[in-house]
Amino acid sequence: MHDEADEADDRPQSLPASMADIFLALVGVVVIMLLSLAPALEDSRAPAPHFDVGEAAAFVAEDQGLRVAGGTASTTPLAAIVGSRALADALRAAAGDGRDVVLLIEPQGHEAAFLFGALAYRAGIGRIRQIRLAEPCGRAGDAAVTRLCTGGSLEADR
Repeated sequence: MHDEADEADDRPQSLPASMADIFLALVGVVVIMLLSLAPALEDSRAPAPHFDVGEAAAFVAEDQGLRVAGGTASTTPLAAIVGSRALADALRAAAGDGRDVVLLIEPQGHEAAFLFGALAYRAGIGRIRQIRLAEPCGRAGDAAVTRLCTGGSLEADR
């Protein structure tokens, strides 16, 4: 036998209260998401970085290999970077002259940059400044980076 009183007991007693619980849980999730995204939002509004590099020996990591910025030498292929005596000599000369070593990494130059790190370690270079570029070196929008790409220095920015 089925009683209407039993049916009334099966219905939720407080539908608005359960809706309020769901709403508060969703608000809590949104607040936590906003708090976790806050550092990323602050970084996107940060001013452009100032390069504190004086006389620099700049190298450009490209998709096909590595080249000395502003030099007339051709690009050293990926397979020859680690064993390149010319690149190692250029690194040692830069360190000996007290110049900073700057590696400009083009969008597809990650492998060349990795290999350059191994070469620099073998050459005894302790510090390499890296600048990751959004576009190839020849089309860099920043004047300081363009000067580095062509073998210039950043002295004008000081």
